[in-house]
Amino acid sequence: MHFNNADEFIGYNIAAIDKIVVDIKKAKESANPPQKVSYLDIKSITGPLRSLYRNPIGYVPSEIERACVYADMALAPPSEKLKLIKNTLSVMTGTAAIGLIIYGTLIALGSGMGIFVSIMSFFSGALVLGPIGLVWILGGVGLLAIALFFFFKKDDEQAWEGVVTTLKQKLQKLIPPVWKPHQQKFQAYDFPII
Repeated sequence: MHFNNADEFIGYNIAAIDKIVVDIKKAKESANPPQKVSYLDIKSITGPLRSLYRNPIGYVPSEIERACVYADMALAPPSEKLKLIKNTLSVMTGTAAIGLIIYGTLIALGSGMGIFVSIMSFFSGALVLGPIGLVWILGGVGLLAIALFFFFKKDDEQAWEGVVTTLKQKLQKLIPPVWKPHQQKFQAYDFPII
């Protein structure tokens, strides 16, 4: 299966996730007794999703990797969650990491950008929005907020639904910039039919 543009590839990514979700739900419901979703189930989505990039272009773009890590984080056991958070933050600079944590936590608690700007201005001594603030927002801060919110959720079913929905929404924004520099490789690759 070949794709001519980013929109077709977005549709393929979402269809692949939907297929995996349906298969997981069928398996969980048909088990005796019925089982709940787990960390391994979200990994069974993010693993194949990473392959949709690794196979045609040779690596997983950082934007896609972050989205997968944030999705994994939501249902990970406590020890794995901490490891994922540490790995994610180790890639970022200090102020950006602090900003992401504060912003993600505030959004998860229902606060808006005004509080975030005030807090970050207090810590940094300057207004933080502008090019750097825009990069934080476009770079997946929203997905981190969802991941942090679900990090504290007790109900895995609710977290599962939220993470899958958010992952699909974020992919719609993340894929076009990833598609553009790798368009020829994506178009030439023969993706499996779902």
